[in-house]
Amino acid sequence: MKYLRRVGLSAIVAVVLASPGATVFANEAGVNATVTVASPCLTVTPPVLDFGTLPFSFPGDVGHDTRTVNVNNCGANDERLFARSTDASLAGQPVWTLSPTNSTPCLNHYSVRAYQSAGQTAIDLSTSDAALDILAAGGSSFYDSLVLIMPCTGSTGAGEVVSFNVTYTATF
Repeated sequence: MKYLRRVGLSAIVAVVLASPGATVFANEAGVNATVTVASPCLTVTPPVLDFGTLPFSFPGDVGHDTRTVNVNNCGANDERLFARSTDASLAGQPVWTLSPTNSTPCLNHYSVRAYQSAGQTAIDLSTSDAALDILAAGGSSFYDSLVLIMPCTGSTGAGEVVSFNVTYTATF
């Protein structure tokens, strides 16, 4: 009988040890982990541009002016820079349509260009994002100015303050 108990106990131990998934001895340890996800970072100065008082354009003389704007990457990663503009408004109502290739101004159509003064390169802005630059971490855009090209004589807004926005977007 004693022999049967030993054989029976040995058989049970052998079955437990041979069973898949059976854990006889275990020790586990873990670590909690976190990550801070980077986000693009831009600063634009000045935050408001005043183009002053400009004349409407007329044949042979395009009314335009240029203002300096600094777009800086305030992040630790390289970023892709895009820009877009809006139709111009007077007292909240649209008055001029943004026309990206408005080299010859026409009635109630105007243009805004991102301008690179060092390379004398311009990119016409539209209401959709236009790729401008790749900004190195902590760097500034080569597109350092905005050019406003006025609509032609007879357009809406003579003597009034007309406004528009330029939006810069950064992505990774």
